[in-house]
Amino acid sequence: MDDWQDERFWVGVHNNFLDIAVLERCKIFADQNGKHFWKKLVADHQEFLDALMDYLRLTEDMFDDYIKSIKKYRDKFVAHLDEENRMNIPNMAAAIKSCQFLYQYFERKPASR
Repeated sequence: MDDWQDERFWVGVHNNFLDIAVLERCKIFADQNGKHFWKKLVADHQEFLDALMDYLRLTEDMFDDYIKSIKKYRDKFVAHLDEENRMNIPNMAAAIKSCQFLYQYFERKPASR
């Protein structure tokens, strides 16, 4: 492969990993009616939410706004390529930290299904 083809391949792979991360995170933190939404897995919702906000150092309003930005990226560029011409990738730091928190939480308290 030429250098430019090799570079395009890895850019494509990177973008695909990002898109899958967004889709999977939305299942847990954004899709309230979905099978894998965190409230369906956690017994004490308020305890979990308070601990998550403390871990992320966000307020619930800030977290809700963050979720909206992730969902917008998912809806406009991952699931459907709408009329938007510019891709606005959200900052993934809080997404990564929230998934780390969830994993650590379930190590201590198994999911309540």
